[in-house]
Amino acid sequence: MLRRGVYVEKDEAELVLGRVTDGGSGRRGAFPVCLVGRLLSDKAANTYALMDVMIKSIKAKGRFTARDWGNRLLVFSFELIEDRKWVLLQQPWHFDGALFLIKPIVRSEQPSPLTLSEADFCVRAHEIPLMCQNLETIEVVAGRLGHLVAYENPNPLDPNEFLRLKVKIDVTKPLRRGLNINFDGEKL
Repeated sequence: MLRRGVYVEKDEAELVLGRVTDGGSGRRGAFPVCLVGRLLSDKAANTYALMDVMIKSIKAKGRFTARDWGNRLLVFSFELIEDRKWVLLQQPWHFDGALFLIKPIVRSEQPSPLTLSEADFCVRAHEIPLMCQNLETIEVVAGRLGHLVAYENPNPLDPNEFLRLKVKIDVTKPLRRGLNINFDGEKL
């Protein structure tokens, strides 16, 4: 191929990028274990203050970095997979009265085009009949709100206890204040 008087060969070779391996130690070479976060707020926010608060709040066992990616996006790179898992389990995160949405970056995703619209919330389900406190009922209740992440049923025989659900909810939709449940024609 001739371009501006210089002959250039077209390179048909494919460059294959591999996954950085950890050798079974749980550590990653160049910190490819990442999260992207966005502050859900209409007002301007100090991203450097947010990064400072997150760095102080994350109880990491390994090293990690935080970078301002622009457009209210922050990227966190972790040396240890367990540190990223810890951050995800601690959701929802808040800063300056606003929700801070976090999502793992998987495979070859770039932070800029990601849409962050879901967050994990803890939900209490009160007065569920004893015979309905099963996985099927839990999935139905969580499904009306979002996607079930985890649940806990501390003591079904204690009438003061309730089901604890962790549900991934789309924050672009209005939140439900409550959910009425019918059981055998009786409103609970």
